[in-house]
Amino acid sequence: MIDLNMPITPKHKDRAKLNAIKVIQKNGPIKKVDPNNVRGSGRKRPIEEADTCGKESKKSKLATSEFISDRFKKMMTATSKHLDLLEARDDEEKDKYFFKMEKKEQMEEKMVCKKFNEIGSKLLSRGFIQLEKRHAIIYKRVKSLLPRRESERRAHPLSRHCDILQAVETRISMLNMTYIKYIESNLLCFIPGKVLDEMKNVLALVESDQTPPRTHQILQELRDLSSMAMEHFDEHILPTVKEQVDRRSALSYGVLPSCSKSPKIMYAQHALSNEIHKVKKQSKTHKHHISYLTQSTQKLSQKLRKQKFSSKSTIFENQGTGKENSRAEHENTGTRSYFSRHKETY
Repeated sequence: MIDLNMPITPKHKDRAKLNAIKVIQKNGPIKKVDPNNVRGSGRKRPIEEADTCGKESKKSKLATSEFISDRFKKMMTATSKHLDLLEARDDEEKDKYFFKMEKKEQMEEKMVCKKFNEIGSKLLSRGFIQLEKRHAIIYKRVKSLLPRRESERRAHPLSRHCDILQAVETRISMLNMTYIKYIESNLLCFIPGKVLDEMKNVLALVESDQTPPRTHQILQELRDLSSMAMEHFDEHILPTVKEQVDRRSALSYGVLPSCSKSPKIMYAQHALSNEIHKVKKQSKTHKHHISYLTQSTQKLSQKLRKQKFSSKSTIFENQGTGKENSRAEHENTGTRSYFSRHKETY
């Protein structure tokens, strides 16, 4: 038994100090505790060890429990027959994920400055417009040199030039119908640069060569490139551009586009927003008309008041002049009668 009421002597104190020094020499000094550390030492078991321990403990408990039947234990130990399909599905999902990651890495490697992209798109669109103008000038000059009769045109040396330029004009008009609407609305630029290069080569050959090759020979590459470009635009680029247009229109009319809604609902919302916009425009025009009519009626009423006031003033003036005239006539008659009397006396 240890009696806590016994007094502590100096011998006990010295012995306790010697024991404490021995412990410190053996184990080292006491480590300082971090007051900001709330979670403790931070040492944790590895994840694998924790998982294995947890699984083993669960399995052992389920296996040793008396309340679980043999059928349930068989169901727990049984495996699926479609493990290969599940693994194939997991592999597909992994491939999709890593494919997206690879695309992202490729895009990050091939990142382009926005300013550089804007300048390049402007140059492409400007090149197409300049080539269109250049073709129109050359075609006009060649047509002016040709005779007016068609029978004489076939024998002329510039007839092949005219045929080539006419075929180029059809290609330009088709490309114009495909791209120019979206170029003017700043949604995209003239994308096929190879078409511009080939068109430039054809126009240069028409200007320089006096006897160019036949139309189908010189325009074969241009036709192939332009048709491929238009097909690619219709299949791959146009759907994304239409989505951008729908989003812009929906945002401008205050309708937020949601991905979960079907395209029919989106189209109905778009049509409804268009109708609302038209009604708002009509109401604005009606307001302007009403304000103009009110201003015009106010002006007319002011004019009528002025006219009434002027007519009243003229009536009063006429009345005053009539009284003065009657007085003058009365005075004149009085003077005449006076003179006539005096003449009789004389």
